[in-house]
Amino acid sequence: MTNNGTAVDTRSRVLSWIALGVVYLVWGSTYLAIRVGVGHLPPLLFAGTRYVIAGALLYPIALRATTSSCGSAKDRAKPGAARPPRDLYLLVNDHRHEPPPT
Repeated sequence: MTNNGTAVDTRSRVLSWIALGVVYLVWGSTYLAIRVGVGHLPPLLFAGTRYVIAGALLYPIALRATTSSCGSAKDRAKPGAARPPRDLYLLVNDHRHEPPPT
């Protein structure tokens, strides 16, 4: 990989370091939030609240990603579109026909 020292390379490198710093701050603050939150709420209730908030924040992002993905809505709505991964999962993880351990 060569480094030309252009403005684009420098800008990309600076943005990468800023993004890494944001990840460090956000990820580190979650531990502090958990410590404080568990001190005020029961752990199970606090965990449930965290997941509801995370789901509420991520739902619009997931909705936008699925509506703007490649392919037409007609292709995405095909009933058998998810069958091969599901069938593979069931084939690998279906243990109903095995004899019980003795």
